[in-house]
Amino acid sequence: MTNNPQKTKIYRITIDEKLSENLFRFLICQLKNPKTRFTDRVDEWTEEKEKIVNPKNYTRTLHTKKSQAPIWENLTEGQVYLSGEFKTADDPTKPTYFTTNSKKNNFIRIDNLQIIKEGLKTLYSDVLKGK
Repeated sequence: MTNNPQKTKIYRITIDEKLSENLFRFLICQLKNPKTRFTDRVDEWTEEKEKIVNPKNYTRTLHTKKSQAPIWENLTEGQVYLSGEFKTADDPTKPTYFTTNSKKNNFIRIDNLQIIKEGLKTLYSDVLKGK
């Protein structure tokens, strides 16, 4: 899967708020202690850091190439992306988890994936149950 997951860089970037036509606030965190298998569980990520971005620097902030980045005008609040040295473990359109992979550099939107939606349902359920 990967030669050394500890050196693998994987980022989760949330499009937090549109501040103006040419400014967004992104929230960025990095996978903690990268392991070979991960999802989007809160405890797997470092604390989010805020970054104000504009059309000129947003692809760099997304840690991807311009050809892979979403079009600036299509960014909306609530979108979440994974960027870095990982791959989808199974079906790329419906992954059940991700794996670190220092030989790959990927970029994928994840807020619309079933695995993320199921994780949110579990989190909300646990909160309601007082866990």
